[in-house]
Formats: sequence, C-alpha cells, structure tokens
Amino acid sequence: MDAPCNEIVLESSTYLEEDTNGSVESDDTRIVEVKNCHKTYLHGIEGVAALRGVNLSVKRGEFVMLYGTSGGGKSTLLNLIGTIDRPTKGTIKICETLISDRTPDSELAELRLKRLGFVFQTFNLISQLTAIENVELPLTLQGELAVAERRARCRQLLKSVGMEERMYHLPSQLSGGEQQRVTIARALVNWPDILLLDEPTGDLDTKNTELVMRMLVDLNKRYGITMIMVTHDIHLRNYADRIVHLRDGKVRRMN
Repeated sequence: MDAPCNEIVLESSTYLEEDTNGSVESDDTRIVEVKNCHKTYLHGIEGVAALRGVNLSVKRGEFVMLYGTSGGGKSTLLNLIGTIDRPTKGTIKICETLISDRTPDSELAELRLKRLGFVFQTFNLISQLTAIENVELPLTLQGELAVAERRARCRQLLKSVGMEERMYHLPSQLSGGEQQRVTIARALVNWPDILLLDEPTGDLDTKNTELVMRMLVDLNKRYGITMIMVTHDIHLRNYADRIVHLRDGKVRRMN
C-alpha cells in the first residue's frame, strides 16, 4: 500500500512567500503568453493542423487545466509551452523568454533545464537508477551543486512526497502511484518556475489519482508554483483555478 505523503516543504527563494492565512502573495505577471499560435505537421505532402491560432496567457501561480477530447490540441499546446516543439506560426513567451521557430536549441535547452519541470503519464524513470538517483539526474546535468548538496535536496523532496522509505528502490520495485511521486520530485528538484503535466494521473487508480492531485494542489497553493496540466478527465476540473477547453486546435472557451 502506498504511504501517505507528508507536508511538502520546499526551500527556495524562487517561490512566493506563504502568508499567515495560508494564501500566496501574487501579482499579475504573465509567466506564459501564447499569441496566435499555429502548429502544422506534415504527413507526406499534406499538412495537418494541430493548433489553429491559439491565444492564451497564464499568470504566475495559476493552476490551469487544458481540457478536451483526444486530438483537440492539448498536448501539442503543452509541448509548445514546454519548448519540446516550436510553433509553425505565432510566438510564445515563457518566463520573459520569447520563443519562435528561430529560437536557438541551446536557449531552449537552458530554459527547460532551469525554468521548467515536466511530469508525463508514462513516468519515464530510468529503470537502472534508484528513486533518489532518478531525482538527482537533473541536478547532475546542471552541474552547479556538490554531491552532498544534491543528495540532501533529493532526500528532502522524496521525504516530502512520502517516498522516504523507498528512495533506494528501483522503479520496477515501486507501484504506479509511487513512481509518479518520484517523477514529481524529479520535476521539482531544480525549483522550476512552471510545472507542466501531461495526463499525470492517466495510469493511476482512483486512490492514487486523488493523492497525486492533492499533492499538486498543495504545491500550487502553498508555494505559488505555476502549473499547466493536460487532462481529458472532467472529474479533475475542480482541482484547477481555470479550465481551458480545446477542440479542433482552437480554444473554445475558458471557465
């Protein structure tokens, strides 16, 4: 049985301060701005439009869900915001960095490493590494902390997500819910400004879905971490501040 997660404690000045009432100080800074974004994929000689002129802004500290049926453009939009892909037309500004089809790969890689965190439906943990080694990997790539500092941060994060007793286990020795908690810890280890989540509960049962969503809401509300999450599960909508409905590559409505 999965262990309950503990109160999540982060120690980084990049997050907003919690006030005495448990709310988060915020401002109107737009951390994400998507303007007239189109994305067309080539299949042979034909172009398939995945996004058709999407406009979207996300304020710092918001929890936004991209909702819609398969093929609506949710994951494509998330990939553009995450700089995994680039727009065919239009611009995206992430953390004050303007992104277009001409942005150098080196600049995008730096943005992904230092400002963005990713959580996917498939956990994407490296099977030969233990939980703590998986969480430590982004810090190793960044190369800015000593080994002892890296390990201390990883232990703290794994303890915070209820994985203190399992941190030296391989992914094959963990349940789906435990693997997703390790994935969330790994996504947070570099203290990202934005956490991007693509169907993070898609492979989880009801109990673990609720546990993971409570954990995400706690991170968002307590520390003001901006979150953008893709889902097709309408039952998750109450966890977010705002729902963006996409269909046929367009934003149809927001609520």
